Amino acid sequence: MNLVPMALAGFFMILFSFTVEDMSKNIIDLNAVISVSYLAIFGSVVTFTSFYWLLKRVNIVILSLIAFITPIVALIAGWIFYNEQLTNRHLIGSVLVLFGLLWANMEAYFRYRKAQKKYFINK
Repeated sequence: MNLVPMALAGFFMILFSFTVEDMSKNIIDLNAVISVSYLAIFGSVVTFTSFYWLLKRVNIVILSLIAFITPIVALIAGWIFYNEQLTNRHLIGSVLVLFGLLWANMEAYFRYRKAQKKYFINK
């Protein structure tokens, strides 16, 4: 994503919302403007800029794992900052996701270690 598609999508979604939404209950105050600005800046600009910066510097497979880690980070952030309750299901699900990531990358890790040992033995 870049600036032009995001701006066009935002513009057309605003126009579309005027045709299908009930505008009588909308309240546009300072809190709403700050919230939308925060989401636009940190949820889009900073996130995509960071992602594309990392794309040049990190292995694509490792970078793709962000999609699996993000919900776990969101659970922990909600627990810390908003006093949300973590249930056993949350914890078990998080452990299963992390175990799945470990399991999926275990072969690559052992292949890397084997190549590393071979490099140091031949050196």
